[in-house]
Amino acid sequence: MARILNSICFISVFLITLLVSTDLPKSEAKTCKMFRGECPVDPCDPVACDQCCNTTFGKQVCGKCEQEGTEFHCHCRR
Repeated sequence: MARILNSICFISVFLITLLVSTDLPKSEAKTCKMFRGECPVDPCDPVACDQCCNTTFGKQVCGKCEQEGTEFHCHCRR
């Protein structure tokens, strides 16, 4: 009985270590925190800004119209 329990514990720890080391738990969600660049959208429209950022920087990037001084600029963030 003790050998079976010991084997189950070892296998469980091994599988958890394998799962964590292969980065499976990481989600691919958009966090929109890290600045990637700007897109030339004038006037800044949220839908056009998001589409421009997706085509320029990839699908994991979101675009937001943010105010800089008196103008709105399309900022792409990941």
